[in-house]
Amino acid sequence: MPESRFKVRFADTDEPAANPSPDAGERWQQHDAPPRTGVARLTRRRGAWRQRLIDAECGLRLSLRMDGTLFVHLFVASCVLAAGFVLGLSAQQWAVVSLAITLVITTETFNQMLRALWTGAGHLLPDGLRDLVRIGAAADLLASLGAGAAIVLVFADRLRS
Repeated sequence: MPESRFKVRFADTDEPAANPSPDAGERWQQHDAPPRTGVARLTRRRGAWRQRLIDAECGLRLSLRMDGTLFVHLFVASCVLAAGFVLGLSAQQWAVVSLAITLVITTETFNQMLRALWTGAGHLLPDGLRDLVRIGAAADLLASLGAGAAIVLVFADRLRS
């Protein structure tokens, strides 16, 4: 029987089903099926850069589902983008608007990360870190106010000219 290129483990044993080729361990990742099925899944191992993109997409999806705050920020950002298209912003004005939107979404995502950490492991943290979530909320508020002021200034400049 030819040597297998796949690394397979069955759910009921720890022994590989076949000896993989030397490069198979770099390209394939084994996932065990739930107990008692006797079936194993093979998935192609991804490059580090591709795995980061998948993790980022998963994190964004989780942030959107965590609560409605990020969704509200994205809705307001889409309204700002629509107003920018109507006003015909210059390239420099678009740069300011896009950086402001990115700042707000990033700080909201970090604030949600702090809340998730506090919810999951807050009881393990020392008493001095109890205000961590409040500080994150304050950072999010300051970023939103600063971004709003920058966008208002850009729109006011465009309306004057």
